[in-house]
Amino acid sequence: MTASQQRRLDEHRTPYAASTMSTKSTAFNGFQKQTHIEEPVYDQGSHVTPDRQLVATFVPPKCAVLFHNLRLAHWDYFGIPSDITPRFDKRLMHIWALEPNAVYEVLSARLGLLELLRDFSEAIKQATLRGMTEQAAETFASRKLMLDLGKSIDPKQTSIDEFAMEFDFRIKIAKRIASLVDAVGVVEVLLISFDDDDVELPNDVPMLTFIELTDEEWVSLLSQLLNPVLQLKETCLKLSGVVPMIEKLDGLEKSTLRTFLAQEIRRRVKDVFGEVDESDEDDSSMADVETDIS
Repeated sequence: MTASQQRRLDEHRTPYAASTMSTKSTAFNGFQKQTHIEEPVYDQGSHVTPDRQLVATFVPPKCAVLFHNLRLAHWDYFGIPSDITPRFDKRLMHIWALEPNAVYEVLSARLGLLELLRDFSEAIKQATLRGMTEQAAETFASRKLMLDLGKSIDPKQTSIDEFAMEFDFRIKIAKRIASLVDAVGVVEVLLISFDDDDVELPNDVPMLTFIELTDEEWVSLLSQLLNPVLQLKETCLKLSGVVPMIEKLDGLEKSTLRTFLAQEIRRRVKDVFGEVDESDEDDSSMADVETDIS
């Protein structure tokens, strides 16, 4: 047998998965360079033989723990209008809506403050165009918006001074939220949500909070959140577009679009963070349930 024939015989003896590993690795490296996706960690021995193949292990980004509620959330029954009554146990529907509701409650509050800040900034802009100084323009904008908001406030329960302090506090928090969104680049960073009772953050993962911090402490926290080790910016960029889908899903009647959005949100989150540990989810997973609202 010639040396050439021996080599061909050896190639045919190599298992399929091992023989194609080089090609797959090359293709993945090319894709990784184009999309800047971090290469997965491989669990392998010191020597790889035909009967010991490379095994790819998905490693979630360091910041994944901050998105705990998002990772657990199933969106099939989120935001269903009250007039929709699918043939299903409403008690279980409520349970399965806990995580998405927790995500949306935090998200909508943060988005609401961003909207308030936009109105505030626009009022300042209009005032400065009329010749006001910056300080006078801010005072004018504050009073204008407080007047609009105050129409729904009961003066018997809230004093003017308390309302003014609350307004200033909201603007302060809104500015911090805006600075975080600007630093990350996408609004999906506002999907950060977890239950303190269920999640214990590692020492090297900072807790996101917008309150009870001085300006200097907020700047320090923002710097910690943007630490490349956490991969927060890259993670949020991969989630880009999820927030509009969640907003669209809220209140949407049963339709093909509702089914698509619920499944697409779940798929996008899974692609970024991987599978959730079985211990984190309820035994009765929505993934195993056939819905009746499509």
